[in-house]
Amino acid sequence: MKKFRFRLQKLLQVKTYKKMQKQKELSQAERARRMEEAHLAMLQQHLRNEIKALEAHKRDHVDVSRLTRSVYYQQRLLTNMTTQERVITDARRKEELKRGQLIDATKEEKTFEKLKERQQYRYLVELDHLMQKENDEISKNLVMRRSRE
Repeated sequence: MKKFRFRLQKLLQVKTYKKMQKQKELSQAERARRMEEAHLAMLQQHLRNEIKALEAHKRDHVDVSRLTRSVYYQQRLLTNMTTQERVITDARRKEELKRGQLIDATKEEKTFEKLKERQQYRYLVELDHLMQKENDEISKNLVMRRSRE
């Protein structure tokens, strides 16, 4: 009997490759989200530093121009932080989309793997059946040969 050959092997390979690509895309989306979160943390740290610097400066004396510049800078930081939070929300949304695509690709791959396993099991059952028939035939021939002698 011929060796087992899964006729949909190429399709299984394509599904496996597609899954690997989706894993890479998810990894890139996660990396992008982490970078955006780090940028937000940096903006928050700048705001905290500016507030501390302003408080330290106010203890010495009040400088209107320094206070004005600080307020504008803080407003700009707050605006940037709001924008950055939206960017992070979008990055999370993209990450979840990529995660869903990876799950779908994994399901497709598993479907073909299960099909391959079932076909391989049927092949082995059929092979076992043929081997049993062959052994029965050999036994039958031996018994007939011995009965003639």
